[in-house]
Amino acid sequence: MGYADKDYVGKPVIAIINTWSDLNSCHTHFRERAQEVKRGVWEAGGFPVELPAMSLGEVYMKPTTMLYRNMLAMEPRNCCAPIRWTVQC
Repeated sequence: MGYADKDYVGKPVIAIINTWSDLNSCHTHFRERAQEVKRGVWEAGGFPVELPAMSLGEVYMKPTTMLYRNMLAMEPRNCCAPIRWTVQC
């Protein structure tokens, strides 16, 4: 990953689950928001890890995104087993 052991050993690893996508106009601000959260985690002494998640856009999902929201809610649990805390953007 490009990180040395000293970068994360002994620090809480905080996952930032980000649903940002170029194709989802509803989530355009999430990229900057995730960077702000990441900076805050660094400042608080943690180790942030950004992970992508499924991006649901009402415009592209027919008949509705409600059919896929349970999958989106389960995704962070399945991909973050060793992670201590998660922040969802």
